[in-house]
Amino acid sequence: MSVSPPADLEALRISSFFNEPTASLVSGIANDLEFVRRTNISRALEFHEILAASHFVTVPKILSTRLTSELLANYDFSAMTGRFIQAAKGGDWTVHMIDETLSSFHVDTGSEPLSQLQLCYSMISLICKIAGVLPSDIMTTKRWINRYRSGEYITPHKDTTGDFQSVLCLAAPPSECGGYIETENGHQILLQPGDMLISHASEVRHWTTPLRPTSLNPQPVRVTAVCRFYVFGGKDPLSAVAFYD
Repeated sequence: MSVSPPADLEALRISSFFNEPTASLVSGIANDLEFVRRTNISRALEFHEILAASHFVTVPKILSTRLTSELLANYDFSAMTGRFIQAAKGGDWTVHMIDETLSSFHVDTGSEPLSQLQLCYSMISLICKIAGVLPSDIMTTKRWINRYRSGEYITPHKDTTGDFQSVLCLAAPPSECGGYIETENGHQILLQPGDMLISHASEVRHWTTPLRPTSLNPQPVRVTAVCRFYVFGGKDPLSAVAFYD
């Protein structure tokens, strides 16, 4: 099953990034999305082949450090509702859920900056090409922010839902502080601000290493923005989605 979005939806997704964007921020967004478009043309097939072989692929520096910093500055974590996760077998971190309404992807424009970035046409086009699906294949998404502080990590697991997902790194300490993503098929990934990870996270067991304080970084913080994609006929019940008609 697939549905067609309203004709002006993609324009809306790109034009509604922020309520009161500054000229500098608009310019930064335009520059970064142009880089996304060039990456789509020049390297998407290469990344798709890596993903197909290993279930994980990193698209480096898809966003500028300046834009990731400005995006991060839009979120006051002290005011946001966060869910501190303590896994049964150890590991803990904080999840700030952005959207878990399972609204139809084809009418979901996002209500805040990260969603609008993750759902804009240029980004979706690149992610879908890497994942080997069409935008019309997408049924819905869930979006959230993961925040890790000193000593925090995720234990080995396979995601229980979702067909693929993107992880945008917004903040990360130096490599000596840890925070690596590791997988059962031998990959060790250290995302830096601006990097995007595309993965089949429900196919391969994966985990993160604990963040460690150092003398130069006594309070390390790692922040990632996750967008989990569900496709028609995939791993999420159709009945949960409010479709556009």
